[in-house]
Amino acid sequence: MLNPPRMIAGVLGLGAFVTACTAGLASGAEASDTLWRALTALIVCSIVGALLGRIGMVAIDEHVATHIEANPIPEEPARTDPGAIVEPPDVDGALERAAQSAPPAQAA
Repeated sequence: MLNPPRMIAGVLGLGAFVTACTAGLASGAEASDTLWRALTALIVCSIVGALLGRIGMVAIDEHVATHIEANPIPEEPARTDPGAIVEPPDVDGALERAAQSAPPAQAA
């Protein structure tokens, strides 16, 4: 199963790395400075992303638990006669009654 905090950490870290590299290249900074800044941004944003992902998972878990507690699945009532045959609804009669009650079609 996927681990959302790790996935969020990876996405934020890589996003920060790419952003820092692009900003460094656009500003004309030295490659070594740009890479060190990008690596620092990757590490910091990965840690922040892991924390945000964990906070989000805790919030979702609490919400789901509260929802399940507030809305339990109702149990199906027991049948008195398990061998009883259930008659299907009278669909044909309903269609005939609907056709009779419909207004007549106008000729063109």
